[in-house]
Formats: sequence, structure tokens, C-alpha cells
Amino acid sequence: KKKKKKSYSYDDFLNITFKILLNSDYYAKENGAWVDKSDNKDYVKEHMNNISYDELHDKVWNDIKEINKTLPTYKYIKKLFLTDEEMIKTTTAKVKRFKEIEKILNSEKKA
Repeated sequence: KKKKKKSYSYDDFLNITFKILLNSDYYAKENGAWVDKSDNKDYVKEHMNNISYDELHDKVWNDIKEINKTLPTYKYIKKLFLTDEEMIKTTTAKVKRFKEIEKILNSEKKA
């Protein structure tokens, strides 16, 4: 079967939500090797100083507001979507942007 491609309007892209991931925080050095701890929620929470979702969102959003001051209005970051889910990737570890956009838009429609 041929997969049907979904199209997006200009407004969909303007209102897109972006993900910000702190991948380096998911690794810890054990016995001289870096180990991925992304599945260990307790480790991640402890490493993030037990910061709540709302506190993290506020910290990142305050940085975004400062960055927006240096940008023209049409380039402003308008939304922030934080997640601990792995992004959808190809076998060569490239992010499948259209799949990610689709997933974000679907989650916004449900909310």
C-alpha cells in the first residue's frame, strides 16, 4: 500500500509546538563508560534537582522570552512543549520532523 501524505497549512506551521530535550542529562559515567539512564525516571528527576514540570517550563520559557526580544516578531517562538519521550527517528538517527509535527498537533487537538 502507498502511504497517503498528510499536508499542513501555513497556520499549522506557525502554531507548531517544539520539543526541547536535555539529552546530555540522561547519561552517567559508570566504570569509565557513559551509560544511558533515560529509562530511569528517578535518576532523571534527581539529576534535574527534583524540579517540577511547571518550574522547568517557566525557566525555559523565560529564556525563550529573552531570545524573542532579539528576533523579529515573525520569528518568535510562540509555544513550548516539554516531553521526556524519545523523538521519532529514522534508522540513521535523523528526526522525522513531519511525524513529530503530526504527533504534536494530534496531542494538542486532544487537549
